[in-house]
Amino acid sequence: MSRHPTPLALVVTLVACLLAACGGGTPAPRLRKNAKELTDTEKKDLVEAILKLKATPSPYTPGVSYYDQFVLFHKEAFNYSMSPEHHVAHAHPTILPWHRKMLLLFEDALREVSGKDITVPYWDWTDPESTRAIFSESFMGTQGDASQEYAVTNGPFRKGQWTINVFSDRPEGLTQTPHPHLVRATGRYEADVNDNIHLPTAEEVAFGLSIPTFDVAPWNDKSPRERSFRNYLEGFDPERPGYFHMHNMVHTWVAGHFRLEDGSERWGTMGAPDVSPNDPVFYLHHANVDRVWAQWEESHPGVYEDGDGHNSHHQDMYPFGEYDNERMTAHGLSALDMLGTRELGYLYE
Repeated sequence: MSRHPTPLALVVTLVACLLAACGGGTPAPRLRKNAKELTDTEKKDLVEAILKLKATPSPYTPGVSYYDQFVLFHKEAFNYSMSPEHHVAHAHPTILPWHRKMLLLFEDALREVSGKDITVPYWDWTDPESTRAIFSESFMGTQGDASQEYAVTNGPFRKGQWTINVFSDRPEGLTQTPHPHLVRATGRYEADVNDNIHLPTAEEVAFGLSIPTFDVAPWNDKSPRERSFRNYLEGFDPERPGYFHMHNMVHTWVAGHFRLEDGSERWGTMGAPDVSPNDPVFYLHHANVDRVWAQWEESHPGVYEDGDGHNSHHQDMYPFGEYDNERMTAHGLSALDMLGTRELGYLYE
C-alpha cells in the first residue's frame, strides 16, 4: 500500500532542500516518525543501533554499556528528591523536560554508534496499526511466553540475546522484577486495582490537550488531573491512589502484572519504574509522551510552571548536571532549555 507524505513531512523536506540550495545555514530539523511508517531499512537500522549501544562502553561511566547508562540515568533520577514531596523526573513538572532531555541524549547516542541519521520513532497508543508495528517479531518483539513467566522469546531483544544488567534497588522491584531478560505480559493485570487497563484513546489524548494549564499545586502526584496537563499526561489519580492513566497506564499495559502458582507477584520489565528503560519499547513510548507535550506546546509556547517554592526550571536537571561530558551539555541542562522541539532541532511527523 502506498503512503502519502504528511504536510509536516513535506514542509521538512522543503526546508531541507532550501537549505541545501543555499549552501548551509541552520540544519533541517530531525523528523521523528510514527513507528508504523518506518521502512524495513529504518527498523533494521534502529534495532542494530540499539544492539550496538548495548555492546559499546559508556562514555560517562566505566564498566557500564552505553545503553545501560541510560537505565542508570533514569534510576538515579527516580531515586533522587529535591524535597520529601517533590522528585526530579516523576510526579513533578520536570517529568516532561527531563525525559525530553533523555530522549535527545539517546537519539544522539544511536547516531554516534551507528553513523546514521537515526531518529527515535513514536508509538501512537491510540492507533492499533502503530501498536502492531512495534510488537512484531521483526521489530521490538511480541508479548512474552506465558510458560516462561512471560519472557520475550522472539525478536532482536529476546531472552538469550538481550540481557538486563541494571536492576531495581527498591524492595518491591527486587522481588517483583527479578528477571535478567525482558518480560512482557501485555494487557494482563492481576492486581486489585486498575481493572480497566487499556491503551489511551484518541478522546483521552484530546481531553489532555484541552487542559489550559501546564501544572498546578501541589506540583506532584496530587495535582488535580483536570487542571494539570502534566499530571493528566503522566497519569496519577489523586482521587484513587494506585490507579493509573495515560503514560503510567502504558507502562502497566506493556509490562503486565501476574501471579505465580505460589501466589507471589511479578511485573514485566516496564513495570519497574526506576529501571523501565531496560525495555527498548520505553523510548518509543516516551517519544509519544513527548509528542503529545509538543502538541500542547504549540498552543502554549514557552509555558512551563513548576510552583512557587519548588522552582527548579533554571537548575541543571539531576543527574545530567553531574556528568562533565560535552555530549551531555549539547542541548542544555535545565527544564527551560527543553521548551520547544523546533528550537531543539526536531519535529514529529
